[in-house]
Amino acid sequence: TTYAHSKMYSVRGGDVEDCADHCLYQEGCAAATWNAPGSQYADGNCDLQCSTATPTMSEQEQAVIVRPGVNSCGEPAPAPAVGAHPKDWELRQKASNMLITGPVATDGHIGNGYMSGFVADGVIYVAGVYNDKLSYTLGTTSHRAGVPSYTASAVLSELNGRRAPMTASALDIEYATVLRASPFQPEATWTAGCIQRTYAHRAQQHLVVTEFECDNSQGAAGVTAVVRTHASGITGDFDVEDEGAAGVHCWKGTAKIPETKTGPRAVVAACHTDLRTPVKLTVPAKEKKIFYFISAVYSSVDADHKAGADVVAVARAAHEEATAGAAGLRASHEAAMEELWGSRIEVGGNPHLAAVVNSSLASLLETARADVYYSTSPGGLATNGYNGHAFWDVETWMWPTYLALYPDIARAMLKYRADRLPEAKANALLNNFSGAMFPWESAFSGTEVDPAQGTTTEEHLQSDIAVAFRQYYEATGDVEWLRTVAWPVLEGIADFWVSKAVPNGDGTYSIPHIVGPDEYHTDVTDSVFCNAGAQISLDLAYDLAKAAGQEPKEHYRALARKLRILVNKTSVPPFHPEYENYTRGTVVKQADTILLGYPLLVSMPEALRKGDLEVYANVSDPGGPAMTWSMFSVNYRDVGDLEQADAFFTRGYVDNAVGDFLEWHEGTHASGSANFLTGAGGFLQSVWAGYGGMRFVNGTLVLQNPSPLPSSTSLALRGVFFRGVKLDVVI
Repeated sequence: TTYAHSKMYSVRGGDVEDCADHCLYQEGCAAATWNAPGSQYADGNCDLQCSTATPTMSEQEQAVIVRPGVNSCGEPAPAPAVGAHPKDWELRQKASNMLITGPVATDGHIGNGYMSGFVADGVIYVAGVYNDKLSYTLGTTSHRAGVPSYTASAVLSELNGRRAPMTASALDIEYATVLRASPFQPEATWTAGCIQRTYAHRAQQHLVVTEFECDNSQGAAGVTAVVRTHASGITGDFDVEDEGAAGVHCWKGTAKIPETKTGPRAVVAACHTDLRTPVKLTVPAKEKKIFYFISAVYSSVDADHKAGADVVAVARAAHEEATAGAAGLRASHEAAMEELWGSRIEVGGNPHLAAVVNSSLASLLETARADVYYSTSPGGLATNGYNGHAFWDVETWMWPTYLALYPDIARAMLKYRADRLPEAKANALLNNFSGAMFPWESAFSGTEVDPAQGTTTEEHLQSDIAVAFRQYYEATGDVEWLRTVAWPVLEGIADFWVSKAVPNGDGTYSIPHIVGPDEYHTDVTDSVFCNAGAQISLDLAYDLAKAAGQEPKEHYRALARKLRILVNKTSVPPFHPEYENYTRGTVVKQADTILLGYPLLVSMPEALRKGDLEVYANVSDPGGPAMTWSMFSVNYRDVGDLEQADAFFTRGYVDNAVGDFLEWHEGTHASGSANFLTGAGGFLQSVWAGYGGMRFVNGTLVLQNPSPLPSSTSLALRGVFFRGVKLDVVI
């Protein structure tokens, strides 16, 4: 089994020695202990290499645990210094396109929207590939199934018979590539050695490539090197078949359990340059050589999969073709990335902030693409965080940035929801409602895969989806899409709210038994965020009906006007109570009521909007998720309080985008879900919607009081798409 930042390799018999040997050559490996299942861990799991005491081991111990980044007994090890590396890395870092660190590259991840993963994890995740537990009741935990990644986890372990002296590693943000530098000699500056590059090919989405570019052009003697991988074909998610011939290793896995009783079991094939045993490389004196290790990955749930096709045969043919054209792979990948980055955000005068923006955008690009019709999750495609399930995080937090810069990707992600409309309608009936009720957590099938009982009442998701469909139509004006794709979804969501709302004695309507974004308070009535979202959903179905070729339904508009939107007008300042009987001062989990201003764009008096910000800024849990503070920043800018906007903007990233590779985390100081794209998405909105002031409103592109980011000199939104036009906004 493999874990992010902590690897456990299950081994048997003589394999223990091989695992220990691998640990010796694994950069950053600081612990190797043998503990059989059920043993009492008599050695305390301490580091065999660092512990001064003789380790006490149980009989028949069968596992090696490798923990990069710790020293004896789990204490954090000091970050290794950055050593020799090529000069061009420094130039790319100055341009905020690369992040350079010491020789431990455990945080680097790659991805092309079809597959993604951390290079140190030994697995890669493929869009749409899930495995389920043997249960088909509410509470089942369908989760991403990790595919062994021999190529992505390859590492140069030896040079001329000694441990390879890796001196630096880097994440190339622009090219979505993890790099490692291993010099032939331990010198202070880079002269000669091997550069490793690992990437998921953007243009050829089924390929993962690791190349070792070894320069011995000045050497008087030949150089030998050894490449190893810590990936294993053993996985708990698949029934596995292995085969290999002539240097090619093909792995085939069939997911053990389908997500639904009648659903398919995903079949994945991955053909690799064979790395099941260490591979020796030779670079003659006075020569420069590049060695290629390639994986071709296909699944039965791919959008380009042809029914009845043998995925192993397809993967093998792709591997053969890629190997024959290996010399051109890097150039075609980088060309595709450069085209993608034609739409981007440029920050002047603050290289670190520019790197945070660039790395945040790169993380979104690694998890989605225009020809993959699956959604993503809070932890993105690179992790199994939140089981790889799609929540409101996608439409509310990540998706708007795709719409602004990559509308083809935004469209593909909406197709994911539209394709699962039948399941949403079935889910509504299952819960005694009409219309369409999209599940709080969705994976492959579109059925509810929520592992926590009771969260089916987080029904604001319906409006979150409707708002995203509205935004896409406002930005594109695509009437044919509205009629064929969007309308059935918008109508289904409106019908859901009609069946959910209940009448009050005064002629108004309430929405009971619901949970807003503030998950600290459940089973409430008249969540102001939920009711406002329902109102928007109903108005959308009424207002867009004629454009969609339908007759407007008057009861949609009537209900929208009668839904209760709570306002405390006697308070100083006036504000929207979060729900019925909310007591001012009660702590809330995250941004909730303030979202009425942005992103919902609910019209209200400025004093009321300012009141919401004042009231909820003082009671939002300081340990809550990162995107909360980004939304305070956007909304404070809208009401003209620039000092507060700047403070919340900084708070929205400074303690959450951390580490040498600026990885996003749900909580501060690297706590909570890793690769937390919900936070990255909220932060990016605070950049282009907050300081860029950009909105899609009633078929127009609005720029509202734009300015550079705090502590910077300029802001440029390059390649913004609006109504078929690509334009630059330079501030």
